[in-house]
Parts: sequence; C-alpha cells; structure tokens
Amino acid sequence: MEYDPQDFHTLLQPLLDNRADVVFGSRYLKPESRRVLYFWPTWMNKTLLFISNLFTNLDITDMETCYKLFRREIIQGIDLRENRFGFEPEVTAKIAQTRCRVYECAISFAPRTGKKINWKDGIRALYCILHYSAPSAPLPMQILIYVIIGGICAVVMPHARVGWGRHFDGGFEGVYTGGSA
Repeated sequence: MEYDPQDFHTLLQPLLDNRADVVFGSRYLKPESRRVLYFWPTWMNKTLLFISNLFTNLDITDMETCYKLFRREIIQGIDLRENRFGFEPEVTAKIAQTRCRVYECAISFAPRTGKKINWKDGIRALYCILHYSAPSAPLPMQILIYVIIGGICAVVMPHARVGWGRHFDGGFEGVYTGGSA
C-alpha cells in the first residue's frame, strides 16, 4: 500500500484545532529515510508543483498527493470539472482562489513501481495549471504570461504587423497588412 490510512489522524488535527480549512498530505516533508524514486517522474512532479506554486501563490510541497482533507463548506463551494491527473491542479488552483487557510502535514509513502502515468498526463496537468490558475495569478505571473505569449507570436508570425489604414468614413481602423508594406 502506497499510503498509510493512519496518517488521517495527523491530517485531521489542524482541521479539528480550527487552524486550517484545507490540509494537504505531503510525501516530501518526512525527514526520515525514504525509498529512492525514479528521476524523471520526480522531476516532472516537482516541475509541475513549481509552476502551480508560481500561479497560485501557494508554497506547498506536494500538489499531486492522494491525501487532501477539506472542510465541507469549502469543497462544496468549488465547481470541480477535472478527473484523472487534472484534478490536483484544478483543486489546488481553486483552493488558492478561495484564500482559505491551507496546511500541509507529512505523510508516509511507500511508492510502487509500474504506474501507468505517462507524458500525456503531465501535459494535461500543465494545461490545467494554466487554465485554472492563470486568470487569478499574481500580477508578476500575469505580466510574464503576456510577455511569453507576445514572444511566441513574434517568433511564429515575424512578418505580421498591424498597420493603420484610413476607413471609408474618415476614421481610422487597425488593418492587418500581412507583411512588410
């Protein structure tokens, strides 16, 4: 078994003490020894986590954790649409948007091998991070998004430009000229 059900007692405590509205179990907070994981899945997980933290302004250590506890009114107030690996980025983004109190607790984890996770799941998770987090991202991230999109457009369409042309009623209108004039 990958996760230890006894960890629910630890996860429940911040909710019972009224210190948290949401509690994430973290596989990475344990200071004790652990089984060494494969590099690429770990690297992808940490990359997705880093991007999620940038966009949500949270500082969690494990977004893709199985254990998440919510106060009933918090989770019932969130319209969830994703399943599979899109769920974690979506719920993390929407929890961040509520500005509720989020805690993390260390949990036990004994990873199994032979998981059926592939690169498509990572792409979907990245899409969900951007889709659900970008509209409410901190201002520096929104500016970065616009710079990146502008840079991509400049590379993809280097000869396209918008020029100003005279409109038939005497006004001006932006006109796509399709290249150099």
